[in-house]
Amino acid sequence: MTAARLFLGIDPGLSGALAVLTDAGRLVDVVSMPTEPHGKSRRVSGRGVRAFLDGITEATEGAAIALCMLEQVASRPGQGAPSIFTFGVVEGVLSALAVPTDYATPQTWKRAYGLSSDKGESIRKACDLIPGLAGWPRPKGPTHDQAEAVLLAELARRRWSGKS
Repeated sequence: MTAARLFLGIDPGLSGALAVLTDAGRLVDVVSMPTEPHGKSRRVSGRGVRAFLDGITEATEGAAIALCMLEQVASRPGQGAPSIFTFGVVEGVLSALAVPTDYATPQTWKRAYGLSSDKGESIRKACDLIPGLAGWPRPKGPTHDQAEAVLLAELARRRWSGKS
């Protein structure tokens, strides 16, 4: 029997998210980006990202991540070092765990779904594509960052299967 494949989508920002889908497109989990205190502020927690991925492996009885779609962000004026550091932490964890990773700019992946920059569109599209997402992970449904991570995971699933 072939082990199930998983697909990971990551919106790497400090307020970003991680989402995992099965090869059948079923939602395994979606969470806000793990963070940790850093002085008077917060930063992405590499240990938290690792713990999330370890938990997914355990919950799925060892299913492997076939492909991760990581949103490739560019720093904006005034955000340079922090945004690149956040991206680097996430990319470092993926590399250390040997997770196959592909990259998509926001413009590229949103175009694939026919979306604009409207955050509400991302939520509606993700809820339309993934059954049960509308009430996950909270009664109001996903945040826009969680919805975007789900859409990135779905893009990874489509790329893997040759549908994008």
